[in-house]
Amino acid sequence: MKISPVTTLILILVYFSLPGCQSHQEKVKQVVAIHPQSKDVTISQAFHAQIQAERHIPIRAPIKGVLKSVAVQKGQAVNAGEMLFEIEPVLDPAKSIANSVPVNAPFAGVIGRLETQPGSPVRPQDILTTLTDSSVMRVYFNVPEAHYLESMASLKPKDENLKIGLQLADGTTFDQPGTLEAIAGVFNPETGSIAFRADFPNPEGQLHHGQTGDVLLYQTLHDAIVIPEQAAFELRGKRYVYVVDASHMVQYREVVVQNEVDDFLVVESGVGVDDTVILTEAGNLRAGEKVEWVIQSQDSLSSKLK
Repeated sequence: MKISPVTTLILILVYFSLPGCQSHQEKVKQVVAIHPQSKDVTISQAFHAQIQAERHIPIRAPIKGVLKSVAVQKGQAVNAGEMLFEIEPVLDPAKSIANSVPVNAPFAGVIGRLETQPGSPVRPQDILTTLTDSSVMRVYFNVPEAHYLESMASLKPKDENLKIGLQLADGTTFDQPGTLEAIAGVFNPETGSIAFRADFPNPEGQLHHGQTGDVLLYQTLHDAIVIPEQAAFELRGKRYVYVVDASHMVQYREVVVQNEVDDFLVVESGVGVDDTVILTEAGNLRAGEKVEWVIQSQDSLSSKLK
């Protein structure tokens, strides 16, 4: 039986309308997306530090003579003006006998090692001991130039957005908070870093002159743009994300990352709270592709960044 051209055309249209014959057609991908959040975020940084007492000086003999008496012991706390040593001067035989000379504490502090004993001869400027005022400890640390310019150039002494802690060499955390007191005015050309100083109260005397540790800086970034780390991918040293435009089309966009907090990125530029950023299928997408998406709840994001 001869089939007419019209019948042939109808059969072809029916064939291609069947579900099984549409498998070759491209399907629209389903993706999970998020809207970046604007939040106050606290970032932490650690720098190796040297710990020094606010005042740490040698106590020297003022005259030539013989050490007559020692009134203190190593580790003893003394008050300002308290006598520490007594020296019997050695005089020219032609001169009259002088009274012994006391050596007093110039400020309140703790006595260090005793360098000489009663009866020993001393000369002017001989060190008898050291005196340390450790009521306030100064913690010095250096920040590399690139890191300083990237995230710390805006810091000022006594910055209210900056919290400072101190981790000791054994891993324990000192129980008193510190304050940023000074930032050097120049970079060290040999180390490529700039010096900072933080002060810590030391009411119980737990910190000692000469210790080391790590100073911990906790800086609050207000209204920071935050996205999950898994939303970004790296290409040739730069970070990118996929976003969906109003036409449901995929576009990729470069983002500048300011900091990383746990599994999240603090974004300096590239996306905002009104953007739709794709969270899944990033490795299987291409620019210009059409997608459908669902927005993922960000309760977990909010709780981790509080």
